[in-house]
Amino acid sequence: MENKKNIFKTAENYEKERFYVIKKEIERAQTISVFVHINPDGDCVGSGLALCRQLNKMGKTSFVYCDDELPEKLEYLPFKEYWKNTSEHPDKVDLSISVDIAALDRMGMGISPYMAAKKQIMIDHHISRGKFADIAYIDSHSAACGEIIYRFIHYLRGMDDDIATMLFTAIVTDTGCFQFSNTTNQTLAIIQELRKFKINPQEIIYKAFSSISLKVFNLKQIILNKIKFYDDNTIGIITFRNEDFEATGTNANNTEGIISDVRNIRGIKVAISICEMGNLSWKISFRAVEGIDCSGIAAVFGGGGHKGASGCRISGYYEDVVDRLLKATRDYM
Repeated sequence: MENKKNIFKTAENYEKERFYVIKKEIERAQTISVFVHINPDGDCVGSGLALCRQLNKMGKTSFVYCDDELPEKLEYLPFKEYWKNTSEHPDKVDLSISVDIAALDRMGMGISPYMAAKKQIMIDHHISRGKFADIAYIDSHSAACGEIIYRFIHYLRGMDDDIATMLFTAIVTDTGCFQFSNTTNQTLAIIQELRKFKINPQEIIYKAFSSISLKVFNLKQIILNKIKFYDDNTIGIITFRNEDFEATGTNANNTEGIISDVRNIRGIKVAISICEMGNLSWKISFRAVEGIDCSGIAAVFGGGGHKGASGCRISGYYEDVVDRLLKATRDYM
């Protein structure tokens, strides 16, 4: 027991040291850009906006940059005006901070402006595929990047109601509303602290998970009607094609969450979503039940994520992509 206490104490001291170094770099900068990954999810959006809000509260000029639009279902978040397209980024800023990005290619067109800053900071909770910053803090034991950003803003004594709403969103989405195995006692302790602020957990969960527009409902009907099952109904695959988006007035940003309907089918062990992104280009998402590490499946194709939820990109003809995905999935089942 004493050894475990020492381990936790060492980790806590290391985090405080990292936070101190990051704080000093922030204090030296005036213009600070926060970069989040392409195909943004609730964690990178909530974490990125929360950090950006804190930086602006400290008197900095800061925005969140992403290649993609703010997801429709997350438009309830405060200070969404901080969200900017990467194409709007100025030529150079004092400091760049990447949030929830495990690999540089996940930054899309943001790579160049990110690297052009005088200094770079990397904050993430994934097992990294390489550090790409002057200062990096990675805690793979955190269920969401929102947990790290919470602790950092708490360290800065900057928590408020709006930031609590953003971080509750970040954590609740990356834990699948606390259903995924990455949910820990630390996760629940932070949620308990966030609930001390003026937030509406029920409304956040409804908007982030349940509420959808009619056009997304129509897309969902089309996609689930074409689901394919393999290996005695233990693997389920759904596919989003360009014609599906055109027929419903949607796009790839509207696919978030539909894969969960596949994972929730009794008997399914791995759910796979294949989304057409361009000519022979596919965005792949995995969801797995307890006991199967789908981050290992994603890693076969250069992707990553968590045990229960991961993703990657694959190029090739659709039929070949399906065959490759099935082979890799079977190896991990």
